[in-house]
Parts: sequence; structure tokens; C-alpha cells
Amino acid sequence: MLGAEPGSVGVTAAAGCTWTAASNAGWITVTGGSTGTGNGTVSFSAAPHSGPRRSGTLMVAGHTFTVTQAESCSYAVTPEQRSVPASGEVVAVRVDSADGCRWSAASNVPWITVPGGAGGTGDGSVQLSVAANNGGARTGTATVAGRSVTIAQAGGCSYAISPSAQTVAAQGGGGTVSVVTPASCGWTAEGNLSWARITAGTPGNGNGSVQFTADPNTGPLRSGALTIAGQTFTLTQEGACTFAVAPDTFARGAGAASERVIVTAGAGCGWTAASNVAWATISSAASGTGDGAVEIAVAANTGPARSGTLTVATRTVTVSQDSGCTYSLSAPSHTAPAGGGPGSVNVTAAPGCTWTAVVNAGNPWITIASGATGDGSAAVQFVVEPNSSGAPRSGTILIGGQTFTVTQ
Repeated sequence: MLGAEPGSVGVTAAAGCTWTAASNAGWITVTGGSTGTGNGTVSFSAAPHSGPRRSGTLMVAGHTFTVTQAESCSYAVTPEQRSVPASGEVVAVRVDSADGCRWSAASNVPWITVPGGAGGTGDGSVQLSVAANNGGARTGTATVAGRSVTIAQAGGCSYAISPSAQTVAAQGGGGTVSVVTPASCGWTAEGNLSWARITAGTPGNGNGSVQFTADPNTGPLRSGALTIAGQTFTLTQEGACTFAVAPDTFARGAGAASERVIVTAGAGCGWTAASNVAWATISSAASGTGDGAVEIAVAANTGPARSGTLTVATRTVTVSQDSGCTYSLSAPSHTAPAGGGPGSVNVTAAPGCTWTAVVNAGNPWITIASGATGDGSAAVQFVVEPNSSGAPRSGTILIGGQTFTVTQ
């Protein structure tokens, strides 16, 4: 019997034979026929039941009558829902039920386990162990005392991309970035660069790849970032700047001079200027962006003719300068005795300044002994032959453009 349903039992006895009926269980009540004579009927009622199956007896006319009431257990679990972090958690679930009501607990997904307390009687509790999650968000259930307990777990996805950076040519082009992540992990790719964009592969789930493309670049080197699966992908594009300079060659005399070189470049294209020789220096700002000008100071030349270069906006500028050599002699002339003999004169000049010593035609009686050629300061040695004519004579030697007179 279940609930408060009534019941009855018939009594068969000879006429005049009396009998009684009484309950032996507090939850069974005799509602009619507690006494009788001869044949009769005993009515009874069982109290409402919210527990396990139970049995009780009536003593009717000296006989035992058994009343059995079916199980009527009810169960409540707390909590019925729980959210847990990706790192996992042990969830304690309380079970409320009547004494004697048996229950059990079991997981319906492999990542929730019941390490202890998988069953009980009456009030109790059960532990649900939720494993760490290295994938996407997930939801699973366990059945506790016939009730469903829902566990929602946050995602624990990790992401890696390869490569994490790439350089593309100035003319533009594309590339592919691989994404590595567990199968249940979703991701997207995006970028807000005006010159590069994602073209395919997003959104994705688990391992995948993303394609991107960059527009042609007509300016300087540029760099930006795309976000792929939450990771930063650095994209660099080579510059396409072109430069022109004018003039790229100039020649000047030995004196100091100033020159201006005009630079023509695209907007945003940076450039520098540097001299490759000590005597031609940058006298203005040595760098710029776009069109500009460079001032060059050329020092006076006190040596031989020279040539050098400067590098302006990646272009070569050539500077040439005339010789600035000067020569002087230690004496303007020499007087030799009639018997002849050696003589000398010192030449003063800057290092690198070359010169020659040549006896002018018509003076065979003067001979250069040493120093016919020189570089910088040096001495010229000469020999005068004896004078047998009896008359004085005079001749010259041309040394570094200077005239040296020999009188005998």
C-alpha cells in the first residue's frame, strides 16, 4: 500500500463467536470492525508514507494480518548546478532524504568522478571531483539520488602560433600562420592595419591556419601587428623608398668652398648623409625625411689634387679639388768658383706635393746629382763643371716651378 489508502479484511466465524481486531503498528489504524460476532469485516487505514518499504500487522480474530506499504522516498540535492574554474574543483553535493531511503551517485561524463561517498541512506553528501580543463568550456552532469547535478566548467585553452613574426617584400604578398590548440578550443584572427589584412582561416576550432596579405609598399619600412588566437603576430614590410641627389659630382679649386646637394625622396622616406673623407664635412643636419638639402663644407687644399666621396641618401656624391701645393727654395741662387764644384738648395713643400728639378737648356755645365724628383720637402744636389772660358757665366735650374740661378 502507498499513501493513506484504506484496506479491509474479512473474518469468517460461527454465529455467536465474538472476536476483536487491533493494530500492532502505529501507522495502521483500525477504522471499522474492531469487534464483531460471527462473520464480519475489519477496515483499516495506513498513514501516508515518505520513506522506505515497511510492513506492520493487525491481530484479527486471533490471526495475524500483515500490511505492507511500498517505498515512497523523495530526495533533494544541493546544489543542482555549479560553475567551476578551468583548474578544476571538488564539489560537495548535499542529499536530503528520509531515514532508510537509499541513494547512489554516478557521473555521466569522464571528467567528473565520484571518488568517495557514491551512495548512502537518508541525509548525506557526495563529493564530485572535476578534473582540470585544457580545452574549451564544457558542461556535464552527475546523477545523485536520482537527481541531475549540472557542472559548467570554464575553458582552459592554450594557444600557440607559428611563426610569430614575418617580413614581406615591398611589392606586397601574403603568408600563412599556423595555430596550435586543443580540438575543443575556438579562436579568431583579426587586424586593424590599413595595409594588411586576414584573408582566410577565421574563425577556427582546434588546430588550424590563417592566411594574410599585405599591400605593395611605396614608402619606408613599416611594421604592425595582427591578433591570431589571442597571440600577437608581428608583420614587417620592407621599404620601397627611392632617392635622387643633385649634383652628384662637383669639382672645385684649391680654396675652401661650400656646396649644397638637393635630395629628392618620397614622403616618409628617411635618409642620412655622411662624408667619407675628413676634408669634406656635412655642415647642416645629417639626416632628413622626404625632400631636403645637405650643406657640404670643403676645406682649403694645401696639398696635391684630391678626390673623395660622400654618401647622401644612399647615393654617392663625388668631390674633386685642385692641387694647393706651393714650393719655396732655401736660396734664390748659388755662386760657384771657376774651378766648379758641388752645390745644393733645399725645397720646402707639403707632403704629397711632387716636384722635379730640371737644368734649363743651354746649360750643360750644370748637372743634377740627386733630387731630380721629390715629394714634400727635400734637397736638390747639383755639380758645376770648371769654367775654362775665362768669362763669367750664368745658368738656371727650374725646381718645382721656381727658378734657381747658378753663377760661375
